[in-house]
Amino acid sequence: MRRRLVISLCIAFLSSAAFAEVYTNVFQMHLGFPAHRMMLNELKICISKGDYGAMLNLCSNAVSLFPNDATWHYNLACALTRRGDFKAARNALMRSAELGFADANGLQNDNDLAMLRRDPVFAEALSKVRANRMYPNRVPGAIAPVPVGDAAEISAKNVSWDMNMGGYTALFSPRPKSVTTARSDMPDVKIPGKTWELIRKWRTMGTASGNVGDIYDNHDLGHSVLDTEFFPGLIPTRYAKEAKSFGAATAGSLFTFPGQIVFGNSSTANISGPYWGSCARLMQNNNLVTLVNQYYSNALYVYPQHHDYLPSKFGDVFPSRTPYLFISPGSSWTDKPILALIATALAAMRPETKDALAFQCMIPQALQYLLRASQTNVVAREDYLTPKAHPVVFNGEAVDTLRLAELSNALTSILLLPVAPLRILSDDSIDKQVPNRDFYGTAGEVLFISPCAIAHVWRGAGRTRKMILEAGPPGNGTFRYHWFVGQGDKDKIRIREIDSRGSRVEISVDYHKAPFDTPFGIKSSRVDIICVADDGINYSAPSFVTWFFPSSVSHSFDVNGNTLSVEYAKGDDIYVDPIIILPKGLRSEFHYDKSGNRTSTSHIHSDGKVETISY
Repeated sequence: MRRRLVISLCIAFLSSAAFAEVYTNVFQMHLGFPAHRMMLNELKICISKGDYGAMLNLCSNAVSLFPNDATWHYNLACALTRRGDFKAARNALMRSAELGFADANGLQNDNDLAMLRRDPVFAEALSKVRANRMYPNRVPGAIAPVPVGDAAEISAKNVSWDMNMGGYTALFSPRPKSVTTARSDMPDVKIPGKTWELIRKWRTMGTASGNVGDIYDNHDLGHSVLDTEFFPGLIPTRYAKEAKSFGAATAGSLFTFPGQIVFGNSSTANISGPYWGSCARLMQNNNLVTLVNQYYSNALYVYPQHHDYLPSKFGDVFPSRTPYLFISPGSSWTDKPILALIATALAAMRPETKDALAFQCMIPQALQYLLRASQTNVVAREDYLTPKAHPVVFNGEAVDTLRLAELSNALTSILLLPVAPLRILSDDSIDKQVPNRDFYGTAGEVLFISPCAIAHVWRGAGRTRKMILEAGPPGNGTFRYHWFVGQGDKDKIRIREIDSRGSRVEISVDYHKAPFDTPFGIKSSRVDIICVADDGINYSAPSFVTWFFPSSVSHSFDVNGNTLSVEYAKGDDIYVDPIIILPKGLRSEFHYDKSGNRTSTSHIHSDGKVETISY
């Protein structure tokens, strides 16, 4: 019953945004963010059309919804200036500056405000905006770091909301240097067994950091909690009452903690409605920017898959993969073994290594590598370059904890982990797929592009997609890059290295009829290609390139590989994540001349209407 109460509570928070009228409390902002995004899209349309009357109405409504948001007041000032209401524009611009608007360059060069530039108020506002950038704490109501005591307190005093990123920032006093806290007189871990005997020995020698200063963030109101008593020095978060009442302390975490080492979990899911799904799927679909920010600011979360990865239900329904989180099997409490492993790995790290990784914001990358390399089925070093080391759903009980501790302690600050960020040099899904000609609608084939994960959905014509990728930090010529198939038909996937280190590759993927078998004994509709960097001693965390093939869509081809038709199912009997927007009952037909050149596309709707595009 407790689990269902927690999950139901999350659903209530997720759906309550539509009923809020004014968002003034910082912990309300995630509820109003969907409305903000919709209005921001409408604003872009107004600007592109030059419809400044509609822009003014929109910005006025936005300021009513978000009276403390500096950017919407700034947008209102632009709209008022365009409409010639200079007095109101001055007031809106000054209010924006008072609320903390900090883009001085944007303000100076914004053509929407050209008519105000000679006004003394403009110069005064510009001076305030410059000061906001240099001294943000001078803004009334600005947040400030708070000390960390027996808990990391999260309240309006130290939390801000970034409307551009869609996430919270919690500020704390700088974490202590690990090297100064790895002393024999510090309290130590109470877990029995060889692993912790070894860590205790390292601690007395000053060669293991323990968990002093690490922050644990439970995000499900105490439903599935790691017992911090077993990990002395580990600091739990404690959310203010208002954060809990507005749902900011539940479901997927939208928090980043600059300057801290943080790991956490949420054993919750959205269990009803068309947007049901695990926190992992919902975060990757809707809050990818937050996940990336967490990954590159030393925060890593664990979420159960719930019903998103079940052979007995729909199989693997994740439309994408990222290294920005861990997904545990099953539902509630399956995240706890992974949390204990993360705490173990952090405790076993050498103090100087932990500090170096934290400084370079590579703690999550290190944890991804260490836990994957320590699985009991990853025996030889080369096993890391196979699907064995990279399951979609990570079972914490299948990790050798002693080997995990040894690997973690073996990392040194001199030999830090290699990295494998990705850059697209060319991509058929971007360069060659034209809306309405090659596929119906305007959604496109790219779900997202991020530093360590690129996700596609196969929508359009053509039997093959090609892309050229470059991996690794720019200018780094030392790492070896390995590319391999995580899942998908290897006969339909070709990876050609362009240089001797594998830093540049051409990837070709042929159409897959979904769902298909995977190495993990489950059906999936997603092809995964994995990139791993190698410095000869350690591997990096994985990066992913994926293609999702909606199982409700059928493609047919002629003998030359030309697409003849794309047909969309009429009903909902086949589940596809709602982020993959698909028409129902539509059939697209592609026509060719005698030389095999495509001449036109016809989109035939279920009501008989036909749209034909000739080219």
